[in-house]
This record gives sequence, C-alpha cells and structure tokens, in this order.
Amino acid sequence: MTGMPSSCSLASLFLALALLACPATATADERFAPEDGGVTGAITTEDGRFVFLGKQGEGTPLGLLEGFGPDASPLGFTQKEGTRIDNLHLGTDAGMRPVLVFTYCAGRGCDLYRYDFDSRHVTRLPLSRKRCEESGGRMQRGVVYFARFPTPGGRAVDACPVGVFAKRPGRPARRLLRAFPPSWDVSKGVIAFETERVLRTEVAPNDKVGITEVRTRRIGARRSRRVAVGRFRANSKNDLFSGVDLSGVALDDGLVYWLRADYGRSGDARVNDLFRAPAKGSTDSETLSREAHPLMDSSSPDELPVTFAVDGDDLYYYSVPMGTRGAITKVGPGPPKFE
Repeated sequence: MTGMPSSCSLASLFLALALLACPATATADERFAPEDGGVTGAITTEDGRFVFLGKQGEGTPLGLLEGFGPDASPLGFTQKEGTRIDNLHLGTDAGMRPVLVFTYCAGRGCDLYRYDFDSRHVTRLPLSRKRCEESGGRMQRGVVYFARFPTPGGRAVDACPVGVFAKRPGRPARRLLRAFPPSWDVSKGVIAFETERVLRTEVAPNDKVGITEVRTRRIGARRSRRVAVGRFRANSKNDLFSGVDLSGVALDDGLVYWLRADYGRSGDARVNDLFRAPAKGSTDSETLSREAHPLMDSSSPDELPVTFAVDGDDLYYYSVPMGTRGAITKVGPGPPKFE
C-alpha cells in the first residue's frame, strides 16, 4: 500500500524521509534518479507491482508508468496541461483483478478514476457529489474507500458531508470517519489515520500547543486505538514548528507504517524515521534501521517532500537528495531491517 496523503494537504503531510550521504558499505539500496527529474512522489506498490507518476524522457508529459527504473512501461495515460494526477493506489476489483485507483484533477474539481490492467482502460468512478470533491481512493475487492470534502471556495451553506467513506457496488456510501484526516489507509477491516489536536493556545507568543497521533480502528467499532503520539508547538501561520510531527500513515500485511519527524525544541534540528507497529495489537513499534538503510538526518529543506510505499518485503520511497531532481529508492536487496 501507499503512504500517500491527500493532494489537498500535501504541504503539511509530506514530512521528510530521504537519503543521507553515506559510506558505500552501509547499504545496497537501489536509487532511480533520472537527470531530467522524471520521477514524482506519486508511487504505489501491491502484489509485486510498482506504479509511479513520471516521464518517459525529457520533454514528455507526466504519465502512469509500471516498473522500477529506466525500463518502466507506460500505461497509456498522461497528465494533460491544466490537469493533475495524484494519490495512486493499487488494489483489486470484485473479481480480484488488479486495478489502479488515482485522483485526477481538472480545473477546480477532482474525481477518482480507475485503470484496469487487463483492458488498459481508464474510467471515472461514479462517486461525485455536488459541491464536494473526492480524493485518495482505494479499491479492495471492489469496495471503494475514499475521502470527501467541500469544494474549495464553496459557500458556507453548501452541504457536503466530510470524512472517509466506503462504497460497495449497489449500496450507498458509508461514512467511516467524520473528519478529513491528513493521511489514512484501509486494509483487512482496519482503518488507520493521522490526527492532530490542539491542547491550548498561548496568547503570547500566539503559539498553539498540541499533539499529533497515529490511530487505528476496526471498521464498525466505535473506539480507536492510539499507536503513536508526538507533541508539537507551532505559531498561528504554521511556518515555525518545533517538536514531533507524524504523517504518511499506511497499512500493509497487518502492520501500520508512518513517518516521524522530530524538529527538536528549537525547530532547527530534524531527525526523520519510518516506524511500524501491529495494526491490531499492542506490541511496541519498530524503526527502520539507520545502520542498514541510512535515511535522512539533515536540516536541509531542499530534500522535501517525501512519500513511501510498502508491499511486504518491498519498500520504496521518494525523495530529492542533494545533486538530484528527484529520486525513487528501493530498499534492499532483501527485507527492510526494522529494530
């Protein structure tokens, strides 16, 4: 699955995971970094497939590509001028055939589309609701999970139920969350999501103090379980930040994954890690090993944004390391080491 937030909250959600300048003996991770910057942070993997939004060559439009590296195959759908493709997610239809669901934005609106690998056809999912936008779709055994939120710039009186929904064929959409989380995922009857709560606002220096959490909940249950928590302080414009931020929530094989960015007390230092924990259990979390897979430990803002995608032992992440215009890294060979 993909640890990929909604396109409407990218600035606050893509908190960093990237490559360090490291000794050659530290890792054998494979990096794909075209000189023309032909890769983006829209990536997804499932059942051995890997799909990303990128370019076939310099001067070509962004499009859907399958495979890791320069020999990736085009899927025949490209991003036209004035449009945007985002939020890629591999899944299955009701017949367990592989499909790709993605967000396609044109003009002021965004809709969900599906790509069928057998027929190589792209179709729009019939989920649109007046005065609403849909994003971040997933399809599992024909059930579509998606986020819904009001169209930007709409009137306050416009009615649009906000949240995360599940839509089964022939049935009305069912709301799973009554909020629009910055990142979330669904797998095997569990929903995982990121949430933020302001504890207090200080008049001087006009800072808000709060907590950021990763939570999981069985679909149908009333209560969620807190998996991870961090405390933060930010000013009213969110351009000064200190403390911990959690983002990029994803589920795979009964595990929940997330990114943890620690900005320290001053907001100048930043340490970034990828964590995971059982989605249903109470076992302590694990961290992707820095010794085996050196990740970013830098204060350089030029290496943002970052996303990741995980499928069992296959782990990919997107970053902008120094000296590149964007790179996708495949961790390995072999399973990623967590400790």
